[in-house]
Amino acid sequence: MALVGRWSSSAGDPHGATTVVLTQNMQFRGFSTADGKTFIDFGGAWEVSGNTVTWHYETSSGSSPAAGTTETDEIVAVDASRLVLRSKSAGAQFEFIRER
Repeated sequence: MALVGRWSSSAGDPHGATTVVLTQNMQFRGFSTADGKTFIDFGGAWEVSGNTVTWHYETSSGSSPAAGTTETDEIVAVDASRLVLRSKSAGAQFEFIRER
């Protein structure tokens, strides 16, 4: 369960900052901000198979990701303080730091 915890995107993300909380009961919730303002809230269920994490969006305040959609990311790296994901659909790579 190395992924369980609260993760925030690292500095320099061109899309603003994203925070996501992954729970032991395989649920997630998160939000993205730009200029200090939240522009999307989202949540749902997550699962891991090999080096792939699948996100099943159950709620979303925006059109992307939309509620009812599923996305998959490749787990590039994960350790006690850092998580790197690569979007399988967009190819973009995102780095998150574990919050304490």
